[in-house]
Parts: sequence; C-alpha cells; structure tokens
Amino acid sequence: MITVITAVLVALIWSGACSAMPLGNSPTGPGVADVSQTRETVRGRFVITFGDPPPDSGRPSQRRYSLTEQNGRRWTLVFDESVYPPPGGVESYNGKDVEVHGIITGTDRLLVESLRAL
Repeated sequence: MITVITAVLVALIWSGACSAMPLGNSPTGPGVADVSQTRETVRGRFVITFGDPPPDSGRPSQRRYSLTEQNGRRWTLVFDESVYPPPGGVESYNGKDVEVHGIITGTDRLLVESLRAL
C-alpha cells in the first residue's frame, strides 16, 4: 500500500515539475511582449492638471495628464516626461489638440508611446 501511494506521489510531482515553466519565460515575464496588449490612437484636447499638496506636508506636487475626445470620452494619460525633451517638454502640448498612440492599461487609461500636436 505504501509503495502505491509513493508511486502516485512521485508521478504527480514529476508531472508537475515537467510542466512547470521557468521564471521569466512566461508570457508576462520580463523581456516577452504581451500579445494581448491593445494599442489605441486617440485625438482630442490635451490638458495638464496641477495639484499642490497641503503646506508643510512634505509631499511633492502632482501633475495629471488627460485627453478629452470630441465625443466627451476622457482618457488618463501615463508616460515618461523624459521622452519629450525641452523646449517646453510635455507642457508645450497643454491645452492643444493632439494625437496620442499608446497601450490601453485600464479603463480609459493609456500608456503613451507617442504624442504629436495636430
């Protein structure tokens, strides 16, 4: 009886070990593109909203980036400002109509890959 249980346990462990995928090689691991990512191109008015924390809070000021399409749909934009070097950086687009290409990362949230004025 013990031999049968041992054989079953060894078989289960062996089948699990053989089907396990090494870390980093999964479809969502580093260095592997997620083919389920949806890219989107949107056009609309780009707005930066500035927010200051309470005085003496020690917290930094915040900036939020959004784009509102003509139909009223508002997107929250996320990107690395260092991609948009001076003069003006990303602030040079504030209040202007733009076209944004990016990856949808959530409901009405877009990771910006490119931004250009229209």
